[in-house]
Amino acid sequence: MNAQTIKNEAKRVKAKYGSADPFEICEERHIQIIYQPMGTSPGACKGFYLLNCRCKAIVLNSEMPEDILIKNQILDYELIESDKYLASLNLPEKSLRTAYWHKLTRLRSAETFPLMIETSYLPQSRFMALEPNIIQDGSLYAYLENYYNMEITDADELFSPILPTSKERMLLQIPTHIACMLCERFCQERDNLIAIHRTVVRGDKFKFRAAYFLDS
Repeated sequence: MNAQTIKNEAKRVKAKYGSADPFEICEERHIQIIYQPMGTSPGACKGFYLLNCRCKAIVLNSEMPEDILIKNQILDYELIESDKYLASLNLPEKSLRTAYWHKLTRLRSAETFPLMIETSYLPQSRFMALEPNIIQDGSLYAYLENYYNMEITDADELFSPILPTSKERMLLQIPTHIACMLCERFCQERDNLIAIHRTVVRGDKFKFRAAYFLDS
């Protein structure tokens, strides 16, 4: 996502909500702002955006300046029939009819500070083609909403502690004694499974908070 695209999107959001105050916009969009001290060293995390099912939060390092750059580095992209992870899942029978899956693996970082490794599986029957050069610096969900009119109507998420592999430790820049959290998200669109995300999150910089809202 280039600077002009970001500028245009910011202009659109400000016009939609009639405000240039990011805190007012977050309140309108039901996005929580959470402040956590995360250090002031050159490698300290400045903040990140966290989306868990319908719970959205922006976590900011209360000890750091406000300027921050979120980066998505594409590690791998391929079109597959299956792999070891997909084969291990107890998927609904109609999902198994999908001939091919887009498999996209990204390293998500706050500037130079690695936060998580996210592998996304998207059925080609729903999303014919992906353009990694567009997704590189932008939101995957925003891309799918804009190009394919995706509408997630339900999602399940599983959390489990894991010991990362040597490759995952290298990418996340963590020592051998640091455990990680495995987040598995299964997204549905009107009873159809349209996205699976397997995310390895470093365990030394994250806290997970869940908020529950009753529909009015």
